[in-house]
Amino acid sequence: VTWNSDKTTVVTVDQNGKVNALTEGTATVTATAGGKSATCVVTVSDAVIINAPEQLQVAFEDASSNPDSPTKIRLGAGFELELCYGETSDPHRYIELDGGGFTLSNVTGSESDVVTIESTTLKLSNIKMNTTDDSNCVIALYPTNTKLILGSGAKLDNPTGRAVYVFEGCQLIMDEGSSVNGRIVLQTNKYNSDEGGIFFYKGGTWENAELMFSYDNASTLMPMTLTKALANPYKLTFVAQWSMQPSYFPEGGFTVVKGDGYTLTQLDLEKITSLEMDVADSSVTSENCELVLDTAENAIKLRIKATAY
Repeated sequence: VTWNSDKTTVVTVDQNGKVNALTEGTATVTATAGGKSATCVVTVSDAVIINAPEQLQVAFEDASSNPDSPTKIRLGAGFELELCYGETSDPHRYIELDGGGFTLSNVTGSESDVVTIESTTLKLSNIKMNTTDDSNCVIALYPTNTKLILGSGAKLDNPTGRAVYVFEGCQLIMDEGSSVNGRIVLQTNKYNSDEGGIFFYKGGTWENAELMFSYDNASTLMPMTLTKALANPYKLTFVAQWSMQPSYFPEGGFTVVKGDGYTLTQLDLEKITSLEMDVADSSVTSENCELVLDTAENAIKLRIKATAY
């Protein structure tokens, strides 16, 4: 029998068929004898393979605190999950989770989100995460400095509810090849805070799209940042649980969308199909507010209509 590897930088194979892994990657090993051959694809990875919920919880708890060397996790199965990880006092953890094409969903009958993380940078790829309960969220990012990066093949699915809840001081980044189906909530509830939930759109698809600003006891909010045009139209909802007056609006209005290396146009404004103001005990309504394109600041702003009062 003759043995051969098509990528000797990834794996080598000796005359007895023993494979030696060298670096991360994929190689094809071929065995040939008597004019016939057989092949085997070999994948080399330093990722932790996870097959059960409790294993994933432990992997998160033991994850790297070095940003240059994140813990790599790969799913070997799909399962129901209630993962809650992290405290503000913990060292920041860095995790890259490859779903292997599997699905994580919330536990049937549970009132918990699928994943809740704090003090963590998590990058997802090749995975679907969903919830079957509209009152739950697929992923919630808690303060502070928590970051979720949706990479290629990452899909969060809650078409009639919350896909991602981003609390103040946290970031959501959508990259090319990712997908969100459902509402994205950006929370700001610290008075005089400039650390509202942050959303960077760098690519991907967003279906049943609704951008919700949950705005309580704060003087500002953090806008959605576009580095390219959104492909899908979306709804914008502004929610405040306290009485709000027109005088609370900053001069020129709240910036709700801004461009970064991308120039906003009237087409970007027209992607917002509706505006809903859900403000408790307030004279501020969707009827007396408007969205306008501010070309000087490369922003879309929410402001009180000049004719409203």
